[in-house]
Amino acid sequence: MKITIVFNGILADFIGTERAELDLPAGATYADLLSEIGQTFSRNMPDEIWNKEQNTFKASVLATRDERHLTSMEMKAPLKEGDEIKFFLTLAGG
Repeated sequence: MKITIVFNGILADFIGTERAELDLPAGATYADLLSEIGQTFSRNMPDEIWNKEQNTFKASVLATRDERHLTSMEMKAPLKEGDEIKFFLTLAGG
């Protein structure tokens, strides 16, 4: 199944693209998507945003699907054909 991922803002700069389409097997989960992102893009991501041991983004990166936040509790949530997952780097300042 095809899943579209969108990297917003500076994430796109780190990763080298704003959009990508990944082909995952039927029944793939959010964790499977993160694994594929790690294999495909992690070499370009700094340690501050990507956890290489856990193969996931760190807390500073927000993921959404259908305008709803995806949490670590949804790692086993199945994806569906045509899903678009958007990633945002959250920044704090003062």
